[in-house]
Amino acid sequence: MNRCPVCGKENTGFVCSDCGFDLSCDFERFPTLSMVKSGSFSCSKLKTIREAKFKNVKRCEVCGGYTFYFDEEKYILTCPVCGKVIKLEKAKKRNKITAVAAGDYHTVVLKEDGTAAAIGNNYSGQCSVGSWKNLAAVYAGCYHTIGLKKDGTVVYAGSNKNGEKERLKGWKNIAAISAKRNLVVGFKRNGEIVAEECGISQKTDAANWKNIAGISIGWEHTVGLKKGGTVVAVGADYDKRCDVGDWKNIKAVAAGYDCTAGLKEDGTVVAAGNNYYYKSYVNFWKNIKDISAGFRFIVGVKNDGSVVSTGNNVNGQCDVSKWKNIVSASAGWHHTAGLKSDGTAVAVGGNTYGQCNLKGWENMVSVSAGMNHTVGLRKDGTVEAVGDNHHGQCDVEDWNDIVAVSAGNKYTLGLKRDGTVLITKNIDYGQSDVEKLMEDL
Repeated sequence: MNRCPVCGKENTGFVCSDCGFDLSCDFERFPTLSMVKSGSFSCSKLKTIREAKFKNVKRCEVCGGYTFYFDEEKYILTCPVCGKVIKLEKAKKRNKITAVAAGDYHTVVLKEDGTAAAIGNNYSGQCSVGSWKNLAAVYAGCYHTIGLKKDGTVVYAGSNKNGEKERLKGWKNIAAISAKRNLVVGFKRNGEIVAEECGISQKTDAANWKNIAGISIGWEHTVGLKKGGTVVAVGADYDKRCDVGDWKNIKAVAAGYDCTAGLKEDGTVVAAGNNYYYKSYVNFWKNIKDISAGFRFIVGVKNDGSVVSTGNNVNGQCDVSKWKNIVSASAGWHHTAGLKSDGTAVAVGGNTYGQCNLKGWENMVSVSAGMNHTVGLRKDGTVEAVGDNHHGQCDVEDWNDIVAVSAGNKYTLGLKRDGTVLITKNIDYGQSDVEKLMEDL
């Protein structure tokens, strides 16, 4: 007879007929082989197998047993053999990531509960966002981080050399923000624009901007598209990149490294900046549906799927005249990548690291050109990357269920369908240490 350690009933078999406890689960207590079911392994072998199987399972601190009764309400485990009670800690609910922003040397994420987390270079305190709440969006600049709250106010972390943190606290009724390098621009709900410099001396006075429909930030200047199709710009203007005062009928703008491009309603393009590279050539462009500005060059995608480009062509990044059936184009640092309507991809320009070797890419839905690498997202949610991999920016072969990708300076960012984020291992400042970042979610 076997006495049930739970209810005390004497049983002829191993399973208690009253409470259902299986005595064979506690075979570690059996002194002889006769108490193990016939046809089983030897007791020593069976114990070895069980210990290997339950290597990471909690054991009773008193008798070493593996079997427990779980009380869902009190959240405790009770050992049926010796009565030991173990209090459990409920696992924290992990917040999903709803948005991500990549600065020059740090990464910021927005969590579904309206809080934020950041990792990377924190020299100026740009990663000190742990106390932020009720956020609607986050933005990352060079040495600063901006949080847009649901009530339209703004919070700030980072460089505060000129008292910009205190001035940003006065921003209200903000609908959207753009932060790039050392510049922060706020788009107010009434169409007005406010701007703030963060640790630099460039002019950012956009207080008189009104009726703004869209904004684009370049390296050291900001461009605003007004609802009437006119354009305004502020910032560094030593090469006339802000000379947009006479532009009309504009439907899209793109700010690059040292240039500004405007796409007109009739499909033509205007440009400001270095006259040799840009302004004289885009005047001939027609039937353009989209524009992109890179490092000293501009790319335009035409309605018929062909592509035009002008600017610095030292590495051949503007040699796109033979491209056909292009859906979108991405201007990188010294190369250009294009997505074709059949899901394949093409690239031209600097190929020192193989960043233009896109032959064989199929079923792509988007491409992104970084500094010296290129990333592509497939329909099935997997990712392809080629180019410079000194910082692991192309280590994406294990990624899956991805819905968006972005090629950064020396790293790659991927957003998963479940709201989590994958980042390749740029170890310069730890901005890509996504595992550490996710621990706090």
